Amino acid sequence: MRFRYWASADGGQARDGVVEARSLVEARTKLSRQGLTVLVLEPEGRVEPDQPQARQYQAELLSADERMLFHLQLSTLLASGVPIVEGLEVLSRSESPALNAVVEDLCVKICKGQTMAAAMTSCGAFGPVEISLVQVAEETGSLAQMFSRLANRLRELVTRRNNLVSALAYPAVILVVCVGLLGLLVGYMLPQFTSIFATLGNDLPWLTRLVLGLTSGPWLPMAALLVLMAAVSLWYSSRRGGSGRLLLEKFLYEAPLVGPLALKALLARLGSDLALMVYLGVPLDKALGLLGRPSSGYYCMDEALRLTRVELQATGDLAQAFRQSTLFPEAFVQMVVVGLEVGRLGNFLDQYARLANLETELALDNLLGLLEPLILMILGLGVGLVVLSAFLPMYQVLSQF
Repeated sequence: MRFRYWASADGGQARDGVVEARSLVEARTKLSRQGLTVLVLEPEGRVEPDQPQARQYQAELLSADERMLFHLQLSTLLASGVPIVEGLEVLSRSESPALNAVVEDLCVKICKGQTMAAAMTSCGAFGPVEISLVQVAEETGSLAQMFSRLANRLRELVTRRNNLVSALAYPAVILVVCVGLLGLLVGYMLPQFTSIFATLGNDLPWLTRLVLGLTSGPWLPMAALLVLMAAVSLWYSSRRGGSGRLLLEKFLYEAPLVGPLALKALLARLGSDLALMVYLGVPLDKALGLLGRPSSGYYCMDEALRLTRVELQATGDLAQAFRQSTLFPEAFVQMVVVGLEVGRLGNFLDQYARLANLETELALDNLLGLLEPLILMILGLGVGLVVLSAFLPMYQVLSQF
C-alpha cells in the first residue's frame, strides 16, 4: 500500500513523497528511520471528506453498540501505553465497515495535526456529549480513563435499551396478532355475514351498522396512509435535527407517565457527566457550557443549562443557579448543596445519578407491567365488539323462528 507524506528533515528542509508500507504505523516507522519528522501521512489517492464517497458512513451517527466497542477497545489500548495513532490503526481492522471508515478518517485527521476531539467533530460520527468529554480529557491528560467511562456509559445505555425491547416484545406480538385478527373479522367475516342477511331482507342491528360505518369507506385507509406519512416525515425530520426533533422531544418529555421517566433518566445522565467533569477538575462554568451546546438530548434542558451557567457566572452559587429552572428537582439541588458543603460534589452527583437510574428502572418495570394487561383489555374489547356485531344479525334471524 502506498502512503503520501509531508515531513521535515533534520535540517528543517520540507520533504514530501510516497512510501510503500502495509499500514500507517509501518510507513511512519520507515520515515522515522530516515530521520524525518512526519507532519502529514495518509493513504495515496484517498478520497477527501468533502467528497460523497467519504461521507457514505459518516452521514449518520454510529450505533451505540459500535461506539461502545470503539471506546472500550481504544481505552484498553491507550491504558496499555499504545500511542493513539497506532491504536486507531489497530481498530481500523474491525468487522464493521462503518466503524472502519470512521476510524481511518480519525487516524488521517490526527496525523494531520488535529486533536482527537476535533477529529471526532469533523468526522460527524459521534455525539456532542462524547466530543465534549473527550475534549476535556485531552486537556487534562486522561484520555484512557475517559474512553473507559464513555464505554461504561454506553454499555448501561445499551443494556437498558435491550431490557426495554425484551419487555415490549410480548405486548408487541399480542398487539400484532390482535390487530391482524381484527382486520380479518372486519375485512372478510363481517361483510360476508351482512351480505347474507341483506338477502333475507332483515334490517341490520345498530351495532353492526355502526361497526360497518366505522370500518367501510375510503376514509380509513386514507387516514392510515396520512398517519404513516406523518410518522415517516417526523422521523426523517428528527434525524436531520429539524423541527420534527423538537416535536418528538416535546412529546417524549412532556407526555404523561413517560415524560417524568424520560426526564429523570436525562437528569441521571446529566449528574453522571457533570460528576465526571468535576473529577477531572473542569471548572463548573466550563462544564455547564460543554454539557449544553446543545448536547443533552432535550432542547429545554439545553436552554436550562445555558441559563444555569449565566446565573452561576453572575452569583457564583451553583445550587441557586440550578434552582432558577423548574426542570431540576429539589432532590438534585439538595445533592448539589450537600456536595458543595462537604467538598465532594462529584461523589454526590454520582450518587444522585445511581439513585435516579434505579428509580427509573423500577418505575419503568411497573409501567410495563401495567401495559400488558391494558393492551389485552383494549384489544379484547375491540375483538369482542366486532364479533358481537357479526353475530347479532344471526341471533336476530334465529329469534324469528
